[in-house]
Amino acid sequence: MAHQLRQIGRIVRPHGVRGELKVAPETDRPEIYERLQSVLVGPDNGSAVSFDILSANVVPSRHGVTAIVHLRTVSSRNEAEALLGQLVFARDSDLPDLADDEFYYNDVIGLPVVDQHGTVLGTIKDILEAPAQDKLVISRPGRTDALVPLVPAFITTVTTEKVVINTIEGLLD
Repeated sequence: MAHQLRQIGRIVRPHGVRGELKVAPETDRPEIYERLQSVLVGPDNGSAVSFDILSANVVPSRHGVTAIVHLRTVSSRNEAEALLGQLVFARDSDLPDLADDEFYYNDVIGLPVVDQHGTVLGTIKDILEAPAQDKLVISRPGRTDALVPLVPAFITTVTTEKVVINTIEGLLD
């Protein structure tokens, strides 16, 4: 049986001359890079190739944090440059369990959004990651997309079927 893969980052550039990579983490727990034994790298999850991790450190950067990752068979700057722009995936089985109030961003894209009264407002089109707080992008038929801060004051429930938001006056104008 194939393992379920999760996108956890994107390779943004080489780091140094020994094949290390700077990876932009796409997870709210970038420290998982320091615990993983291996990752898969490729343009999509269907063609990603597995690499053992020699070392990984999460360091502060202008954009929050960056993971500096050294993969076993990538040993030069040229080999690292060949991986620029590739996506980084981890096997679900290698990732830590989620708490009840946590979810993977990819799992909510496409889910319906309903308000506290059960009225369907639209569907989740994307999640914008921002330093202050991430925002849900809600696609609404015949209207402009709405941005809702991903904070407990507005997000009531997230399940595998839907996202329930607490609408207040002015939130979706």
